[in-house]
Amino acid sequence: MIKALVLCILITGISFAQEGNTPVVSPPAEAGNPDNAPTNLETYEEEVGTVPEVGEVQADEVQPEVYPSQEEEEKLVKEIQAADSNQAQETDSAASSDSLTEETATSPEPPAASEAQAPKPSEEKKPLKAPSATPKKAMSPSPVPASSGTTEKKPEETPAKEEEAEGGEGLQFKPGLTFGTMTKDGQTWTRLNFRPELSIGKLGVAFDLELFMNEQQQFDSYGWEFDSFDNGMNSILRKIYYVRWGQPGETLYLKAGSLDGITLGYGLIMEGYGNTALYPDRKLLGFHGQINHIPFFDMGIEVVLNNYQELFRGEGVIGARASIAPLGKLGLPILSKLRIGGTMVTDINQLGSLPDRDGDNCPDGLDISPNNKWECSGAPSITDTTVYDPDATTRASILRRNAIDSSASQVLKDEFSNGDQFSLISFDAGVPIVSMALFTLDVFSEVAFQMYQNSDSFFDGGYGIIFPGARATMGPVNASLQYRILKQPFFPGHFNALYEAERANIFQGRMLTKEEKYWSNSSQISKGIFGSAGVDLKGLVNVGGSYKMMFPDEGKKTHGYTGEASLGESITNLIPKLGAGKIFWVKERVGEDRNSDGEAGSSDGFFESSIYTYYGYSVGVDMSANLMLTVTNITSFTRSESGKLEAQTNMAFETALSF
Repeated sequence: MIKALVLCILITGISFAQEGNTPVVSPPAEAGNPDNAPTNLETYEEEVGTVPEVGEVQADEVQPEVYPSQEEEEKLVKEIQAADSNQAQETDSAASSDSLTEETATSPEPPAASEAQAPKPSEEKKPLKAPSATPKKAMSPSPVPASSGTTEKKPEETPAKEEEAEGGEGLQFKPGLTFGTMTKDGQTWTRLNFRPELSIGKLGVAFDLELFMNEQQQFDSYGWEFDSFDNGMNSILRKIYYVRWGQPGETLYLKAGSLDGITLGYGLIMEGYGNTALYPDRKLLGFHGQINHIPFFDMGIEVVLNNYQELFRGEGVIGARASIAPLGKLGLPILSKLRIGGTMVTDINQLGSLPDRDGDNCPDGLDISPNNKWECSGAPSITDTTVYDPDATTRASILRRNAIDSSASQVLKDEFSNGDQFSLISFDAGVPIVSMALFTLDVFSEVAFQMYQNSDSFFDGGYGIIFPGARATMGPVNASLQYRILKQPFFPGHFNALYEAERANIFQGRMLTKEEKYWSNSSQISKGIFGSAGVDLKGLVNVGGSYKMMFPDEGKKTHGYTGEASLGESITNLIPKLGAGKIFWVKERVGEDRNSDGEAGSSDGFFESSIYTYYGYSVGVDMSANLMLTVTNITSFTRSESGKLEAQTNMAFETALSF
């Protein structure tokens, strides 16, 4: 005991006297030896290194400072005692102390890290790493737009991973292959799509290489046409699904290609916007960029463009937002986090989304010869074969038809070529009240107007106001509640996930824009509430929905709702062959449409379909370990000439192969 105590005191004193900070590295533990102590000095020398002899350490050498733990000191005492057991047992206590002092003063120098930390192959220990979530089975991209109120995070909204923020983990390659059907010009085509994804650090690129087969099962040149500038640009741009730098919310974020889930401000004019509603029939190459934390009042700038090709024609949807924190440097509690901003979104030409293949300013949906720029039609009755035979090719028949429909055609061409601009502008302010790991609470307000370019009054139409508004998160649950004041004509969240599909369509023989469909001619004021909620139970289910109820000054209340639910991997793993599942339902303006028979004076019920309704589902079935078949069905409604409600169903099949 006395010997051990003296050794401990001497070792501690020597440790503080030496210089350096290299820790003592113990040899690997062996089975049956939890204290990690070698059984004899030879074993220790084999695993760690030869114990220096007395006098090897020169006085002028700078030795590393050692801070052994109590356990390591006890191990070293046992080792020296084992070595001393072979020496003479009868020495006086003074001589023994001197000897021990001499040996302790030259205690083994810790081996180099490369030697001490090199375990035997059977004992190799991998460095600790934070566990990453098991990738979920992602459904193949489909034309299903995210409904308002959903809580599902889009690829553009997902926070950047820590390693990406620091530069990434090097080059990564993810091949993908899909095979399925799509609807093009009312026909069912077969589509083969190879989509490899490359990423390195903050840079990510996803290609989109396609082959199409028409209804005659013949390969079509669609997507590979270079006979004109527009076709050539379309063919080139279709090969890119997206190119991105960084993630939303970072100091610099850039993305070109397919866009999803973009909200500017608090969503009064743009909420959940995406340009993929018509994909893959029509693929738009858009742009979304953010510059955050600019030194001037912590300014942030955000820009959205729906389609480069339209921009080349002087058209397209353009959105821009700027925000600042005016009190950020004052250090005031709560108010220092106040952020104010302004947003403007304009559709330079709503009719620009209508295809016109032959470029005759006569949209294909109303053009009896969409591939012949010399022919157009302004009224359906003109196409009567008793008056004109569309298959005739003689000059006489063409001149005869042009004499009949030239007036109506010219009216249509003028309307289409003049375009129809639509613009909205908003101002907002918001401040976080509570910012905790498990609970956050923000309050905000926003006001929006329609901009009239040809009016004496800049804000001559309707407006929308959110005051007050609040949103909160608590763990996996998020919720929002707003009090709204709307002066018609105004439709909140006009630029949403479905905008590209609703932007302009052919309806009962004429062009109909979303503005005409949703913005009434009334000037009354309505007040009410809008609420949304969602829960993301990781691995189980993701459910979200919204509801709004408005009370006008005159007439009955108006309301609408949305809902969406998708299954998580924990659920799909319990059901054989089920790879993914999702359903959604959207109904706006409940009670403002007629019933399904179109009876005069009637109104649609809460759960009854109307022209403001669409719903659908998407189901993925595992065919094998790396092969999944996805079935997507979207149903919307329109009115026939008789007034009856007619369903329009778009079903697509897609087979995705993962590597």
